[in-house]
Amino acid sequence: GIKSFKIEGRMKRPEYVYAITKAYRQAIDHQGKANIEELKQLFNRDFTKGYLFKENQIVSPVFSGNRGVVVGKVVNYDKKNRKLKIKSQMVIHQGDGIRIGYSDDGKVLNKIYLKGKLVNQVNTNEVFEIDYDTFVKQDTMIYRTTDFSLEKETNKEMQTALIRHQVNISLHGRVGQQAILSL
Repeated sequence: GIKSFKIEGRMKRPEYVYAITKAYRQAIDHQGKANIEELKQLFNRDFTKGYLFKENQIVSPVFSGNRGVVVGKVVNYDKKNRKLKIKSQMVIHQGDGIRIGYSDDGKVLNKIYLKGKLVNQVNTNEVFEIDYDTFVKQDTMIYRTTDFSLEKETNKEMQTALIRHQVNISLHGRVGQQAILSL
């Protein structure tokens, strides 16, 4: 009996809007389950049952922005060299965006150091370093708010999924007569 369906997407990136719309379309058409981890990575404030199921707390009281997904934990901060040492809990790529704890302090990983050498990827359970100017406590969680590879892949999929139709337009008019626009 549902007549319309609104998907929240105001002020969201095109990749998020595409992926969430695709996930709902697949669910409505009974074409399998959505990749929840992928959706969490593109944008999430943590999932709730929402107002429909009488859940009043639909935004985290701890952090109301994009929560991202946990990708690691702070091992220590080297004040002298201004390096933050992190142990990864999943693969992390150069270009990913991270957030330190529940602060609004984020960073794009332009430089990742593994054993003192610049790398473009870190694997699960590796300890790596990033340049960072501010002290961070040991065991602070690191969240990935943007997954460079996922966004690149989603963007590529979006481009091939675009439906384009040729439109022929003609406009006819004569002085003193009503103009006619034909599509």
